[in-house]
Amino acid sequence: MTLVFSSFSIIGVPSYFVIPYLITFGIFLYISNKYSDKTLKFWKSTDDQIFVSLGWFAFIYYLISTISRIVIVIIGICFRLDISSILNIEMAAFVLPIYNNFSIIIIITIVFDFMLLSGKGLMAGLHLRMYKHYKLILSGKEKLDYRQVFYQISIKDGNNISKKIITNNNFI
Repeated sequence: MTLVFSSFSIIGVPSYFVIPYLITFGIFLYISNKYSDKTLKFWKSTDDQIFVSLGWFAFIYYLISTISRIVIVIIGICFRLDISSILNIEMAAFVLPIYNNFSIIIIITIVFDFMLLSGKGLMAGLHLRMYKHYKLILSGKEKLDYRQVFYQISIKDGNNISKKIITNNNFI
């Protein structure tokens, strides 16, 4: 949420965008919580450890949006503090289309803020659904299939390193 706060304090996004930001987060939280059963996969090992796979789409989406927002904050700080004059660098040569018009950076920031908040909503919805299923599994209301969980270890024998796969403490 620090990245979103920086939109208001550093970049200069109008404060009335808080309401659409909260609505966007809430909508994506609801959608992800409601429809995430298809991406969640639970299984139990033979020693009763519970494992979960959340899928990868929400994580990749959130990662890309976070990285892009960090880049935008760095660009915004450079423009707000006028670092180009401090370092004697001509910024117009690097970012000519947006150098004279800071409102373009504000619009880009708003778009990527919506992307960041939708990604955070997706992740929060997945975690809420995971927590609900986990409580049902612990209470016994939901059953899981037992799956073999394989662990790969390396055994050093003199100069040779051999890899063995262990399941249920038996060598295969």
